[in-house]
Amino acid sequence: MLALIPSITSNPNHYFAGYPNMFLDKLTEAQQGVVLSLTTTLMNADGKVTPQETALLDTLRQQMRSSVTPAKVELSELPTVFPTRAARIAMLLELLGMALIDNEYHVNEQDFISAIGNALQISQTELVEMESWVRRQFALVREAEHFMED
Repeated sequence: MLALIPSITSNPNHYFAGYPNMFLDKLTEAQQGVVLSLTTTLMNADGKVTPQETALLDTLRQQMRSSVTPAKVELSELPTVFPTRAARIAMLLELLGMALIDNEYHVNEQDFISAIGNALQISQTELVEMESWVRRQFALVREAEHFMED
């Protein structure tokens, strides 16, 4: 889902470079700032930050415009900041990637993403479908890494 996806293997500094950046480039600088802030909050939702999460945050920052800074907004402001369906889905897929990168989708992470989905009028069914898509993408990355093993 990202230009450089941090590996889900034990080495969080290994990157799979064959995947195109599909989402962050669909967002404005202001939207990217909100994604950065939400991602940081999400990383801390379960009380621990894993090396995989840190590596993914670094990758996200590298993909964002250099002038992007974290921008906090209230849940009620999200529909205004992300007015299009494409922007809303792009943001949620990036957040789901962060939530799932360490292979543990903590209940606090689920609640956080669910609240954002509700604020954006995204159904629970769609959130589950997006979660499934992200999991499949990570499985494909693992499969590709397996192909590359010596």
